[in-house]
Amino acid sequence: MSPPQCLHLNVSTSVSPPQHLYINVSTSMSPPQCLHLSVSTSMSPPQCLNISTSMSPPQCLHLNISTSASPPQCLNISTSVSPPQCLNISTSVSPPQCLHLNVSTSVSQHLYINVSTSMSPPQCLHLNVSTSVSPPQCLHLNVSTSVSQHLYINVSTSMSPPQCLHLNISTSASPPQCLNISTSASPPQCLNISTSVSPPQCLHLSVSTSV
Repeated sequence: MSPPQCLHLNVSTSVSPPQHLYINVSTSMSPPQCLHLSVSTSMSPPQCLNISTSMSPPQCLHLNISTSASPPQCLNISTSVSPPQCLNISTSVSPPQCLHLNVSTSVSQHLYINVSTSMSPPQCLHLNVSTSVSPPQCLHLNVSTSVSQHLYINVSTSMSPPQCLHLNISTSASPPQCLNISTSASPPQCLNISTSVSPPQCLHLSVSTSV
């Protein structure tokens, strides 16, 4: 990096004994404004915790992970973004069997992805966001969950160019089987989806627009 404004990596572990703890950060940025990674774990024993980032250049990337779990099977976060304005992920879970967050973006202008989970205990939470848009004015994804058993959230967008896409998902369900959102639009002026469900077996939202 040449020169970054700030790069903060904070890792604190109190584990006995962990099987795997993997933290991988790879940056190719010139210059990023900020990259913050904070990991605090108190687990006995976790199977794996994996974090991987590849960005060029983001304005800000914040990953805040706090786990008090015994034992989680997996917590995986993978980002490949160029350039986002902001990507924020915060998790506080006790104890999940699995938590998977996968975000892959190729966007410019505005991208806000905010994920906040406070669950005790979910069996599974899977969030997959994949966007290929150039350029969107804004894409906002906000997910807040308090669930048990299984919750699958899949968001896939292929738009060129949308003015705005807002996805707000809040669930209090025990147990939902699946929640899927898929959009293919060129170009919408605005698309807003907000769900509050308790409990669905399956909720599928598919939107295809040419307006």
